[in-house]
Amino acid sequence: MAVLREVLSHGADVRLGETRVVSSCEDVPGRHFNGWYVAYLPSGSTVESMDPLDAFGAVKGASDINTFLRKAGPELMAPSDPETRRKLSNVDASLEDVPAQELVLSLTPTEDAPTVAEYLEIFDAPVNVDLESEQVWPMPPPLKY
Repeated sequence: MAVLREVLSHGADVRLGETRVVSSCEDVPGRHFNGWYVAYLPSGSTVESMDPLDAFGAVKGASDINTFLRKAGPELMAPSDPETRRKLSNVDASLEDVPAQELVLSLTPTEDAPTVAEYLEIFDAPVNVDLESEQVWPMPPPLKY
């Protein structure tokens, strides 16, 4: 949350305006990745465009990807480590449960997920709920036990 707040505070809402939050993992006690990594996976798919997932499919797909990343992160020690470079050069063979590229691509047109600003408004703002019982006048009598 702190990273998103910091990014948005520097006027990044223009660049992140259409970015959607499809998964969040805030309650992790430690880091999963020791650095930034990139790996390119050759696509065996001939699909030109992806249909957006429904709300349930997007949540399930994003959760599967998040679970994969939390498992893969600790296996990648450092960018200069030979073992890390070997795993990144052949991700499909080196790491288990790599999500299908179609799954990842199907999350991009999903509009059910909140934008970054909406996500922070929902999950990072104080809860402000008006209870119906607080709006009734005259006040109902106290409950007797």
